[in-house]
Amino acid sequence: MKPILRLSFVLLLLSSCSPVPEPGPESDGMQAEAPDLGGGEGDLAVVGAEEVCSSERWCWQNPLPQGNSINAAWGASSSQVWAVGDAGTILRFDGSRWRSVPSGTTVNLWSVWGADRDHVWIVGEEGIILRWDGTAWKRQDSGTTDALAGLWGSAAHDVWAVGDLGTILHFDGTAWSRVQSNTSAVLLSIWGSGPNNIWAVGQDGMARRWNGSVWERIPTGTTDWLYAVWGSGPQDVWAAADGGDLLRWNGTRWQRVSTGSTSTLFTVWGSGPQNVWAAGESGTIVHFDGTSWLPVPSDNVDGFVMLFGTSATDIWAVGAAGSLVRWDGTAWKRWSRGPTETLVGVWGSSPTDVWMVGERGRILRWNGQAVHAVDSPVPSTLLGVWGSSPDQVWAVGEGGTVLRWDGTRWGAVNVGTFEPLLGIWGSGANDIWVVGARGIALHWDGTQWTPRPTGVPEALYNVGGSGPTDVWAVGERGRAVRWDGTAWIPMRTNTFEGLYAVWSAAANNTRLVGDRGTILRWDGRSFIPERSGTDTDLRAIWGSGPEDIWAIGYGGTMLRWNGTQWSPVVSGTVNLLLGIWGTSPTHIWAVGLGGTVLRYK
Repeated sequence: MKPILRLSFVLLLLSSCSPVPEPGPESDGMQAEAPDLGGGEGDLAVVGAEEVCSSERWCWQNPLPQGNSINAAWGASSSQVWAVGDAGTILRFDGSRWRSVPSGTTVNLWSVWGADRDHVWIVGEEGIILRWDGTAWKRQDSGTTDALAGLWGSAAHDVWAVGDLGTILHFDGTAWSRVQSNTSAVLLSIWGSGPNNIWAVGQDGMARRWNGSVWERIPTGTTDWLYAVWGSGPQDVWAAADGGDLLRWNGTRWQRVSTGSTSTLFTVWGSGPQNVWAAGESGTIVHFDGTSWLPVPSDNVDGFVMLFGTSATDIWAVGAAGSLVRWDGTAWKRWSRGPTETLVGVWGSSPTDVWMVGERGRILRWNGQAVHAVDSPVPSTLLGVWGSSPDQVWAVGEGGTVLRWDGTRWGAVNVGTFEPLLGIWGSGANDIWVVGARGIALHWDGTQWTPRPTGVPEALYNVGGSGPTDVWAVGERGRAVRWDGTAWIPMRTNTFEGLYAVWSAAANNTRLVGDRGTILRWDGRSFIPERSGTDTDLRAIWGSGPEDIWAIGYGGTMLRWNGTQWSPVVSGTVNLLLGIWGTSPTHIWAVGLGGTVLRYK
């Protein structure tokens, strides 16, 4: 296990309520000044913003300015702050705007620290170390492929990095070298009061202190993971732990301190002993005034993984789904924008009319210029969307939910079941199919919804086809059935992998995708496995034609078929991608975890 994931572990907990039916970027994006960036109804565009895009033209439309997890922040001043995150994300704040800066990598970046504005370092997965020289980010040789999670220094010639398997590296102004840690425990964070008093904390309550000569083990009295460390001085050091508690070093020993919160805290930072902040799960922020800890509203539901400030009245909290929240001395205000509920389905009637649906009944719509939220009549997760025209759109989801858009509003339709409905597709306004749990299949003929038994006991995850007499439904354990216009016929796929999506170019050219990179092509007689080049679970497929097909899935995986082979594409995110749809080879949408909405153009 690569444990340098902090909040990423928490993000995976979304699967417990997930809508998923489970068994170097070149950009110049910027965030405008207006900090009133809630996730409610209305236009979600950031005024004056430029898009943040991957090197292969996938651009963020929600959240804004981008939706990769932000894992760390550091700044030389209030007008020069760096934030780093997943998929090689680097953002720079100039006092009024956040701007995307090329990193030259797509690996996750975990920490950033600088000695001054022209000497800044970033560390992350695969042992990557980047250095800012005042002009550009350049890679340095770390001598390791171990993931690096924490970074701190006392000067430009005295910088430390810690990470996986007890890795501790030191930079002397010229080169990085490994320092003996005498532990194989994961080290997640590092901080010091000076060059000869440095703390590193991590796995199972591990704490190491540098005394100028060696890293000595200091008992903490806990086996909780310690996610962050910070102090106001050598005799006042805090470490963030599980369950809403902190540990405090008084110069002699560590003592457990309750903050009154039960949410795990991933970060701690302060401007002094009487002004300390901690933050973590579900947007939790607590404050210590020297006497007691009290909760402070943050107007943010996403988890925080890092706090950093340039003063008591200029503090940033960063985290999941691109969260950027700033304390101005009075309140926490959001500088990132857009809903962050997981999105599962996407469909549109044209390039200027695109629908996205997902968790907690969330419905978003693209009008050709911006993504905006639309009122939903249900709180249940929506798992699929499809339509035949701008004023006839359907969405399905948990609890037998079926919604219909009539051009003005969404309304609920009773279809006679409470089973989860997982996929929807149609060949026209009067020929629409819905599939779901326990092999359920429902058909709309323009007047009513009618059950059409499939003979499948397992869940059917999705449905698609080339016409009224060529419809496929796929699901658990490699199940596939085909509607021939009269009945559902079981089809042999020769796999037990879960199959999650289907797309047809023609009756003799249909592809199914699923777990472990499974891609199967139906040639009219049998299924032929295709080499995907990945063992990542695939969750959706769409094509503009037989020689231009896309498949997406976990970890931001994107594959493209060019008529001969499948090749990986840089999506610009590591977020789970769950839905894909488009109108042409140059106008495609992908949606997923954390409200991810990407547009290819």
